[in-house]
Amino acid sequence: MAEEFGFDGATFRETFEAPETQQETQADYWYSQQAGIRGFPALLAVADQKAAAVTFGYQPWEAIGPALEGWMNAPEAEAPAT
Repeated sequence: MAEEFGFDGATFRETFEAPETQQETQADYWYSQQAGIRGFPALLAVADQKAAAVTFGYQPWEAIGPALEGWMNAPEAEAPAT
């Protein structure tokens, strides 16, 4: 399938199966769980290695934009409740 999108199949498979890739993936899962993510899609805002959930589930830009802007303008980079 990777080849259908223009990637070299052997290189993709090697990278996908590499222990480093598995470790990075597990770290991302852990990071998501620590941020309160229980499903996808989800949008996280990250500052100083701390993540805050901006939105959960599909949201149109009209909902994401103000929430993200509010987080960016918050004095201590805390996500507003959405």
